[in-house]
Formats: sequence, structure tokens, C-alpha cells
Amino acid sequence: MNAGFIRRHFRAGKSRMRPTRRFPKAAWFGARKSEQFWRFYPKAEIAGDRLEVQFNRSAIEKYGLDDLEAWDHLPEVVMKHGKFYDVDWTRLTIFVKRHFRRYPDAVLGKARGMRGNLDRLVRYLRQVGVHNPTRFLVPMAINEEVRRALYVWREEWRKNG
Repeated sequence: MNAGFIRRHFRAGKSRMRPTRRFPKAAWFGARKSEQFWRFYPKAEIAGDRLEVQFNRSAIEKYGLDDLEAWDHLPEVVMKHGKFYDVDWTRLTIFVKRHFRRYPDAVLGKARGMRGNLDRLVRYLRQVGVHNPTRFLVPMAINEEVRRALYVWREEWRKNG
């Protein structure tokens, strides 16, 4: 997994991806002071990459995470907001050809040009008039691996916490 994979497939709820010129190998979603802030960056100490989420006070209160006992629900909260998706290009193509009779190839061409950034693609589809473009997103199998890893972390935290 690298920043390109994250840009192509990751969605963090309603948070937008923020460009980071200082860190080209990183991807950030949301803002540091927003309800949630997601960071993806290379981490030399683990010889790999890290995806971390920061829930700020409003999110902690909203999801009832202000009590350590409630942290049992943390995997569900994280998975509710951050997931990996593929675009169902077949369904999207059918929809665009049916609803954009004047210029479907132009819309699809520009959309395909944005394959490298899922956040930009979804925003573009909204701008051209596709209501609820997230219906063309298909959850990826990696989400289940992430869910399992979060549950393993939770069990380790229960034992050692």
C-alpha cells in the first residue's frame, strides 16, 4: 500500500483529501482541527506505511468515546468513516450514457482521467450533476482485513490496558 493506492481507493467519510506539497508521499483527509483527521504517510521505523486517524473532541463526544470502557466500539467507529473502494465503471458508464445524452464521452473521459484520485472523481461527478456518486463505489476486500486488524488490536488493548 502506498499513497497512490490511498488516493485511488480511500474515502474518509465526508472528509476531503488535502494536498500536501511538503510531503508528496503522504495523503491527508480532513483538517487537524476538524472532527476527524486521517493521515497516511511512510514510516521509516516500521519500514512501511501508516494510516492513522485522529478523532478530536467533538467526534469523541459524538461517538461516546470519552470513556475508556467505550473504546470497545472504536473499530466500528473507525470502519464507519474510513473505507477502501473501487469504482464500478460499468454501472457509472451506463448511468452517464443514459443521463448525459449530449456529452457522455466527455464526462466519462474526464472521470477516467481522475482514476488516480477517488476524492476528486466523486467531487467532479457531483459537479456535473450526478446525485449521490458514492452509489458507484464498491467496497474492497481489504476493508475486512482492516476490520480484523482493528479487532485484534482491541483484544490486545483489553489484555494489556
